[in-house]
Amino acid sequence: MLEPPKLSEDGTTTYNWSIRPRRGHSALYAGIHSLAKDWDSYHIGFIGQIFDTEEKPIENSSFTEDLKKSLQDFLLKKKIVPVFLEDEQHHGHYEENQNWIQYRAVNQAFADKIKEIYRPNDLVWIHDYHLLLIPRMLRDLLPDAAIGLFIHAPFPSSEIFRCLPRNNCTRILGYESTPSGVDAKGSLVSVGPFPIGIDAERVEKQRKNPEVAPKIAALRELHSGKQIIVGRDKLDLVKGVIQKLHAFEKFLSEYPEWQHKRRVAELIAHINGTYGSLNYTPVHHLHSLIEQDEYYALLSVADIGLITSVRDGMNTTSLEYVMCQQENYGPLILSEFTGMAGSLGAAIMVNPWDYSGVAKAINDALTMSYEEKQNKHMYPESDKWINLTADIDMSWTNAVNKIFKYFTDRTQGSSVEQCQNHLESAILPKLPVEILLGKKNLEVRPTLINKKSTTKVNAKYLKLARLSIDE
Repeated sequence: MLEPPKLSEDGTTTYNWSIRPRRGHSALYAGIHSLAKDWDSYHIGFIGQIFDTEEKPIENSSFTEDLKKSLQDFLLKKKIVPVFLEDEQHHGHYEENQNWIQYRAVNQAFADKIKEIYRPNDLVWIHDYHLLLIPRMLRDLLPDAAIGLFIHAPFPSSEIFRCLPRNNCTRILGYESTPSGVDAKGSLVSVGPFPIGIDAERVEKQRKNPEVAPKIAALRELHSGKQIIVGRDKLDLVKGVIQKLHAFEKFLSEYPEWQHKRRVAELIAHINGTYGSLNYTPVHHLHSLIEQDEYYALLSVADIGLITSVRDGMNTTSLEYVMCQQENYGPLILSEFTGMAGSLGAAIMVNPWDYSGVAKAINDALTMSYEEKQNKHMYPESDKWINLTADIDMSWTNAVNKIFKYFTDRTQGSSVEQCQNHLESAILPKLPVEILLGKKNLEVRPTLINKKSTTKVNAKYLKLARLSIDE
């Protein structure tokens, strides 16, 4: 925020600035700030929208060189390095109908700014699809730099790539790939999934903020005698807001006992007009950013968390909801297409396109007993080892075992690489498994299982289903 400038006695103008946290993107901020413990970190980013003290936006084109220098000096003290873009560059780069020329120009501006402050042995961490060209640009500018690219958006499914005329890394780019990465121009570029989470300590502190409790009480009084279903979504196509509203309408239609206890706006108006009354509004839609204490109050007071993304990354709202339900034990209804679906096993999984299925899940969650809700949030203490793969479909082991048997029993001198190639072409596109390559062996296991996830509360043991072939 730009505060009114001050004119000093020598005739120079002094600009005063203030900054405040931007709401949203909490997982990204938590990941970045986690580096501060061990790294001297600088954050490089576009300045975004600047406001004056009356909350009126200031156009970037109106920034003078003196104003830019003043803002840059102010931000550098906070280890923030600003990138100044023209208005048409920002809009052409980011918005839905992206302009390739502007996209390249913005990426080049970021790469040039990184080069300005780079020092030997620095680690460059680039975030998301808006800046996909920077690694190549930066490699040309800084051949020895350590560069990481983290994609927060969900990666396209294999079905998308199979539709391309040239449908794998080898055919599209001419690079050889292995389970450990891609061999590009003499260097191994490591590729792997690194699920992002939330800062649990920060969330716990914020949900217990003294300002949250009064808002929880106010919400309970406002909606006394009613059940609250909370959802927090961006209005992106993949976030499933349309599917959520259609499913909620289906719920009210198929379970009429809950009725009195087109596009987003049209659907909300339709649902409220069909099932609402003078003293009952089924859907309260807040199309705005809300304060942090209000957000955690909503998550805490809700009876159900409903997330119906049709394609999503980790979706850390689900984690924040679980943390805020430590007293209420409200069930979480979670789309199977979110990254968290593999981690939150106690959630009620749904296909957001199955409106009747989501409607049934809402009814089941609302009628669930207190004991069952509590059990979903609490993992009982026990010294007994249990097999957590009991609910995982392991029928794929038969197909994999046949391939292993072929290469071990029938093919003399068969190599791990031959077996790996066969598995990748015949098994990976069809079954939910991954292949791990060792020095002289292969390991096949479910994609949702890793060695870190074998340890649960009180050192529970998970028996991994693994099949190996040795040379």
